[in-house]
Amino acid sequence: MSIEDTEGESLESMTAIQLSDVLTSQKELYCVSCFEFLWPPVMWCEEGNVCGNCWDADSDRFIRNTVLEKILEKLSIQCMNFANGCKVRSNYKEMAEHNKKCTYRRLCCPIDSIDCCSWLGYNKELIDHFIREHPQKTIKSENNSVLLNFDIQKDVKQIKLIVLPGKNFLSLTNTDTINQTLSITVFFIDGDSKSKATEYQFIVQRSTFDNDSVSYETNKFDIVNINNYKEYYNDGLKIDIAPLKKFSIGGFYSCTLKIMSALSENKTNEELLQNFECPVCRNYMKNQIYQCLAGHSMCGDCRFKVEDCPSCRSGFGDTRNYALENISNSIYFPCSYLDRGCEEIFLGEDTIKHEGDCRFRPYVCPFWRTYCNWTGSLTELSEHLKEFHMDSTYIINKKMTKTSHPLPRPFGGII
Repeated sequence: MSIEDTEGESLESMTAIQLSDVLTSQKELYCVSCFEFLWPPVMWCEEGNVCGNCWDADSDRFIRNTVLEKILEKLSIQCMNFANGCKVRSNYKEMAEHNKKCTYRRLCCPIDSIDCCSWLGYNKELIDHFIREHPQKTIKSENNSVLLNFDIQKDVKQIKLIVLPGKNFLSLTNTDTINQTLSITVFFIDGDSKSKATEYQFIVQRSTFDNDSVSYETNKFDIVNINNYKEYYNDGLKIDIAPLKKFSIGGFYSCTLKIMSALSENKTNEELLQNFECPVCRNYMKNQIYQCLAGHSMCGDCRFKVEDCPSCRSGFGDTRNYALENISNSIYFPCSYLDRGCEEIFLGEDTIKHEGDCRFRPYVCPFWRTYCNWTGSLTELSEHLKEFHMDSTYIINKKMTKTSHPLPRPFGGII
């Protein structure tokens, strides 16, 4: 609405909000350089007023227009993306901050920061754009774990869209060989990302067949939406490359990125579960629980791996702690593969049955007997085979098989 449009309507009859909307629609309040609204600091030059994003701090041709800023601070400003559905209205300074993160504003494709992509669109359209135009940079998973591969011998930037059930994320990785760091930043893509992003954490983990492992964990997502990804590209998790080299194959490093959320229903009692922790493997004792001669308990898997009790160094007989076994069948335990992404909880015996078929249980590479010590989830296996063993792998009716190497027992029956 322009001033001319209000000629038939008295300014005195307008509400403060109506008057604000009329004023903020005037072309004089838009930057002469980018044609966006004059967000602070507002600077004046010979051509007209320039927004805070366009003025050159090193130039002496700009003068701050403090009078105009004070006038704008008196207005109630609606979001510039109101036509796209945003209903936020606030004062000038708060709206300037909101405008940077508004999920209704148009954004360029993140790929454009490392490659050429001229797409412009909205947050809700980004997923379809990635799947359609950048399928090689899109990772879909039925659980919350995905496989990421890095060349730790070169300076490489990667952007991947991670599509998980009911939620989507964007991962930005940067290999810096000069500083010997690997940076990983994860963005939560959602219209209400500010309230939901803090519900998640991400874990970067790598394990070998002999259980040698390295793990890095964040407490939460500091970045709440995709619109400001350029500003925080290197502010994510930083990992020293040196310890990763022993896990690499030909200079390439593979790891599991797990995006975790809290259990939907916390039926487990942490204090109670501490009493079921095996002193050797630190897993929870279920089913067969043995006792040393002094009464300390140990899980059935570890009983025959040690000669003396790790708690008191006394010997073992064949005594079982039947009372503790019975209690274990009446309380809830988390799955042993919780750190790999499984959020299921069961009663004692049911947990054991579940873990035998858990889709998050680790698998070893079918080439483990020759040279590959990779381990990972079943959903990550096909990507690993394509990346490192394509010369010995065949794809038949979209199912992968291999040649010349027998399958180890933990892997049998899945190809």
